[in-house]
Amino acid sequence: MVLSRLSLSKYIRRLKDPRLNRRKRHLLSDILPIAILRRYRRCQHLV
Repeated sequence: MVLSRLSLSKYIRRLKDPRLNRRKRHLLSDILPIAILRRYRRCQHLV
């Protein structure tokens, strides 16, 4: 399980951020894991 988390974080860090520079308050690598976990929790709630 730890290996999959490490590889996911490496993948996220390599992504290019499409947002405008003046609109960035948080790093994309901080936002995406939170969004993924929120989506996962929503799916778990529906089951």
